Order: sequence, then C-alpha cells, then structure tokens
Amino acid sequence: MNPATTMATNWRITTHEKSKYDGIFQNLQPIDGKVAGDRIRPVLMNSNLPVELLGKVWVLSDHNKDGQLDSEEFAVAMHLVYQCLEKKPLPPTLPADLIPPSQQTHLPVGGVQVLPPLPTLNTGSSVASEATSTSLPSWNPPQAMPGIVSWVVSPQFLLASDHKFSQIDTDMDGLVNGVEVRDVLLQSGLPQQTLASIWGLCDIRNNGFLNKEQFALAQWLIEEKRMRGKDPPPQLSPDMIPPSLRGADNSIQVTICVLTYHSL
Repeated sequence: MNPATTMATNWRITTHEKSKYDGIFQNLQPIDGKVAGDRIRPVLMNSNLPVELLGKVWVLSDHNKDGQLDSEEFAVAMHLVYQCLEKKPLPPTLPADLIPPSQQTHLPVGGVQVLPPLPTLNTGSSVASEATSTSLPSWNPPQAMPGIVSWVVSPQFLLASDHKFSQIDTDMDGLVNGVEVRDVLLQSGLPQQTLASIWGLCDIRNNGFLNKEQFALAQWLIEEKRMRGKDPPPQLSPDMIPPSLRGADNSIQVTICVLTYHSL
C-alpha cells in the first residue's frame, strides 16, 4: 500500500496533541490560516532549546517552504520540540507519518526556508529516530499547558526599549509617568490622539505609570503604526499584555521566555 494514501489516518500526531497545539496556534492570531515565522519564533524559543536545533525544527515543519506555518505544520513543529525535550534526535528529513495530511500529495522539492529572523541557522542533520511520542514532557510548569501565549515584543526590541527607558527613568524607580514619556512619544510624529490611545492601552492599571514592559509595548504599538500603518487596537489581545501583568488566575495560562537584561 502506498504510505501517502494512508497518511491522514496514520498521522503520528494524536487528536489530543493536535487539539492542544491548535489552541496555541489560534492564540497567535493566524491570517488566512497561517502564522509567519517571526510570530512563531517566541513560542519555539520558549522551549529553551538551542537556536540551531530550533532552526532544524523549522526547516522540517515548514513543509511547503513558504515561510509560514498552518495549523498542521505548527503541530509538527510543536511535536518535534517535545521530541527534542525528550532527548530524542531530530530526523534528517520529515518522516512519512509526520507529513501534514493536507500536503501529502504535493511535496516540496528543493529549497530550504530558514526560521526568520534567525538567518544564522543551518540545516544540519542528525540521526533519525523511529520513536513516537504520545505523552508530553515537562516544558514549563505543567499548569501552563495548554495555551502558551507569546509576547508581541521581541527580546531584541525589548532590549532597545529598556535602554531608552533607563534614560527617562531619572529616579530609577522602575516606573515612568506621562510627563517623563511625553517627549519620547511625541518624537514619533504620530497624532496626539493616537498617542493618547496607545497610552491608555499600555497603562493597564490606570495608575498613570508605565513599567519597562508597558513602555516597551507603547514603543511597539508606535512602531506598528509608523512602519506598518496599523492603528492601535480597541483593546489589547492576549499576546500584547505584558508578561508581568498577566495574572496567575488568567483564563489563558501563560508561559513565556522573557530575557532579563539587568545583568547585561
């Protein structure tokens, strides 16, 4: 029997796994059923696996090499991440029983897509593993699964924002008020009404102050408007809420790898 004809029924990823991964995938707000690599990157990085290894996971998962993942390809990526966390080697090529069912009849030929924005990754191979995984190893505290919500602010953007924050936080109390950030916001050239909307979104506690993460979010929203023409949303989506302000009783359990720059 041709393996391709039985792919849909013999997919290694179980219904239970797929359901969990679909929840995470939807939190990434797919467009036309797909999520770009720069939005998936924080979720993969949250595993704390080596960047080189995650690059190989991306290469294997982006099966049609379009630089995006649909829900099936994302499930493959998550499955492979857990396989790595179980200390199982990645296969040099995607096994037949992991090829997304929707892509079983149109396999890509040639070309390797690298997980953006990680251009230094390579596509080195490792020994193939025939072992399957139906149980999920510990990635973060068990109560944090399912429902990993990454943060829209990348570590690189946060680093630059933290530097700017330290310059205006003259009393070094970890908070800035409207007077302190006014000039920084006005430098963006955006209308004051837009800036007021951004401030209202970021001042989540309505106390007139922003911490480092809230300030970084404000800067990110400004850049979204300046560079992409995206207006501030009417309210913050789950992946916009600063990690430090995501309550433990939130209905969406959150795990995120936020780099600490205080020691840099």
